[in-house]
Amino acid sequence: MHHDDKTLNDLKFPQGCKRIAVCMYGQYRTGDYLLPYYKEFFKNNYNVEVDFFCSVKLTRSYPNSDIELNNKTSNIDTVWDKDTLHSKLENNILKPKSVNVISPEQEVLLEQPGQLFHGIADSIKLKLTYEIKNNFIYDLVFICRYDVLTHPMKLIDYIIPWYDKLTINDYSKIFSGNRLSNFLVGEYNDHAGYVSSYAGINDLFIWGSSQTADLIMFEIMRLLQQCMNKDNNTITAHDMISDQLDGHNGLSIMLRRSNIGFSKIKPIIKNNKLCFIYGRLGTDVSVRSTLVREFFDLTLDPTQWRTHQIFSEAWAGDHYNRFRAHPGFAKS
Repeated sequence: MHHDDKTLNDLKFPQGCKRIAVCMYGQYRTGDYLLPYYKEFFKNNYNVEVDFFCSVKLTRSYPNSDIELNNKTSNIDTVWDKDTLHSKLENNILKPKSVNVISPEQEVLLEQPGQLFHGIADSIKLKLTYEIKNNFIYDLVFICRYDVLTHPMKLIDYIIPWYDKLTINDYSKIFSGNRLSNFLVGEYNDHAGYVSSYAGINDLFIWGSSQTADLIMFEIMRLLQQCMNKDNNTITAHDMISDQLDGHNGLSIMLRRSNIGFSKIKPIIKNNKLCFIYGRLGTDVSVRSTLVREFFDLTLDPTQWRTHQIFSEAWAGDHYNRFRAHPGFAKS
């Protein structure tokens, strides 16, 4: 019994967090405004190295924007110049290790969920390729979009010590008894009145181990192959994700298939520490993401704003309220 207790109280990741990868995906949308925010957000006081990998779509669409819907322009879709967008990403302040631009032609056979997954997989592939080339594995991987803010600003300085001090026992409680290193932190996507056999997962900002990211990528690759061949009668078993479910539900199924432990909720900051509490939160600081993609005026010039650093801190500090007064911003 004493031996078992000692084992459960051992550190889950005794090597500690040394390197973090940030896999960014999706449409660039508000990238010019939010890349400075990500630069500030992933700074940390633990000397943990952070590398960015940028996959991006060539298209720029703004579905669900109030301005679009009110003017019946919800189908608006513009396209970047590929060289311009590639250069913009390759030379931005994040100094990404790798960049890839996905053209519309590459996704012509994919419906919307498949396009979403394709972007996620592409960003993870950039990370994996870099790991193989340099013979190491990242300790933590964050998967996020170019149009999302996450509160609080110094979240990384809470995540790193949580990771370093996490015991095997606490890990198994948070991630449903998963004894491997395949874990993902995120929350279920709550749609009132939506009935489904699988609770969808919010994909805006998720993080976990490098192995988890790779498993998700492999599941997506298999799914995309199914999507592109779903009319092929020689395939006897089609994937249910490719025919019936949206991206949120599909991601949930992928986690189950790959035996990935999922936190089900986002953590909170309690007593100056990151923790997971499945119940009433009270006045503790919650971790939450905000979608900021409704800049309908695509010509907005970020050089007209104040310094990047001031706004990077402000965006997270007051949950993007300073954007709402801007004429180019539509409430979401």
